[in-house]
Parts: sequence; C-alpha cells; structure tokens
Amino acid sequence: TLRHPKPAHPGAGAAGSEQPCWPFFGGSPQRTLARPSIQLGLPRHPSWVRGMHDLMEYPPSYCDGRLYVDLERGLTVALDARTGRILWRHRAPGFTASTPAIGDGLVVVSSHGGTVSALRSSDGALLWQLKTGVPVESSPVIVGNSVYVGASDGRLFSLDEHTGKVQWTYDVAGRISSSPSVLRGRVYITTYSGGIFCLHAGNGTRIWSRFFGRNAFEGDSFYSSASTDGVRVFAASKSGLVVALSAADGHTIWSSDMGGSVYGTPSVAHGLVNVADLSGDVRAYRAGTGAEVWSAHVPGRVLGPTLVVGDLLFFSTLEGESYAARTSSGRIVW
Repeated sequence: TLRHPKPAHPGAGAAGSEQPCWPFFGGSPQRTLARPSIQLGLPRHPSWVRGMHDLMEYPPSYCDGRLYVDLERGLTVALDARTGRILWRHRAPGFTASTPAIGDGLVVVSSHGGTVSALRSSDGALLWQLKTGVPVESSPVIVGNSVYVGASDGRLFSLDEHTGKVQWTYDVAGRISSSPSVLRGRVYITTYSGGIFCLHAGNGTRIWSRFFGRNAFEGDSFYSSASTDGVRVFAASKSGLVVALSAADGHTIWSSDMGGSVYGTPSVAHGLVNVADLSGDVRAYRAGTGAEVWSAHVPGRVLGPTLVVGDLLFFSTLEGESYAARTSSGRIVW
C-alpha cells in the first residue's frame, strides 16, 4: 500500500510530478503512462479478483481507495480498491470505451450514446450531462475547473467541471477517438485525419496544427493520444509513424517508422519514449533525439499502451500474456 498526501485536486501538478492518484487515462493530464519512482516486485498472487462480465477496453482510474471503470455495454462501476467490492453502478445511454476522469467529488464519463456525464463519486448519482448527438470515445481529462474531451465528429469541448456548461468548442475537421492532453495552458489532440492540434486551454484558439500522411495521396490516422514530457509532444499513428513535435510551435523534432500498426499511446519516462505495435515489436526511443535505445519482440499483438512503473516497462498482448521489461535495456524480467 502506498501512502502519500492527497493533492489539492487530482488534476493539479506539473509535468512528471508524482501523485497518489491515477485520476485519468495515462495517469496525468500529460498522459505519460508512468510512475517512475514506484518500485514493484515480482507478481505473487491476486489480492482479489472481480469478474465484470464485460469487455473493459480502457483501464480504470483510481483515487481515495476507489477504482472507477467503464464496461463496454454502458456501465460505469465504482469498486473498493482494497477488496474489489462493487460500490455503485451507473448506466450510460450507449457503449463506454474510455477511462473515467476523477474530479472534485465527481467522475466524468463519456459514451458512444453521445453523452458526457458527471457522476457523484460517492454514489454514482447523475450531476450533469452534455448531449453531443454523436459518439464520444475520448477519455476526459480535468484541469483546474475545466473538463476537456473530444467527440467523433471532430469537436473538442471545454466544459465547466461543476455545471457541464460548454466553455468553448473547436472543430478539428476529423474524427477524434483519442484523449486530449493538457500542459501549461495548452491542449493537445490527435485526429483520425492525421492532424495534431495545439489549442489555448482557456479559449480554444488554435496555436498550431500539423498534418501527416501515409503517402502523397492518403492521410495518416491517430488513434493513440498525444503524450508529452513538457518540452515535446509524442504521438504514434495507426501506420506506425512515431513523431516528436515541439510543444511550443509544433515543428518536427524527430520521427521513426515502427513498421507495424500502433494503437497505444506512447509512455514517457526516464528520458525515453516507449511504443509497442500489433506486430509484437516494442521500442524505446531517446526522447530528445529519437535514437533507438533498444527494441524487443514478443509473440503476440500489443494493442494497448505501454506503462512505466519504476524501472520496468509493462505491456500485454491480445493473446493474453503480460510482460515486464527493463526500461534501460528491454530485457524481459517476467
């Protein structure tokens, strides 16, 4: 059990700071998928197991001893993190393929039924709901008193955390399946039309945008979210293109071709960017230069993102195997 002082707000904190909560997909508004200061031993046996009887496409969020998870067929479930006991359930008007965002006494959930809903964290009661009219697959993120979330018709929303009132929208003119990242007053979002946008978090004005193509005739697609180390923005496309852009002005710092389809968001820690693909290839790049530090191959398809905990990189395959590799060398530990 890890004991830390609770932050004033689970979304607060500078890039790379350690927090006791995992309140959003990726662990922080920067979507780094990393807790580099926590050390884990070898797996022993489960503390508890709770069958949810449904697909969980995205991992749960966690804070104050509670796990919140979305099930595909439209249920958001809160569980006691120590025992696995179900505390409450709430049904959305459509599929839910995202990670709930934990805010100030509430949990924000998106759904393919075209809603973004705030549920009271204590009992799951509905506090407010935005109806978008289109599926919302994006995992919300909360920074300050604002909720940022993208819709499938290309609208990126900023909502008031406590009322759900729309503060601004921006149309990126392409499907959004990814989750927005937030850093120092800027929001970063990737799109299915090959775009990466940087917007002003306060008013939604565009600061810069970049587009990437598979070839001269076909645009690329980003399912994975952007992650950032505070200086650079990292993203991986479905065609396997990994890019590092300047967070300030969007110019390309480096790029690399994985050679296989990538759906998982890159994890960022220890000065490395880690990416896995559907061919079973896993690579670590130097964050500043793009130099390949190591590569590994496993017999399976890695659909989800990698995760850094301490000096280990975790990833799992669709074939049901989970791996832990050294972040420094890629050597498989278990």
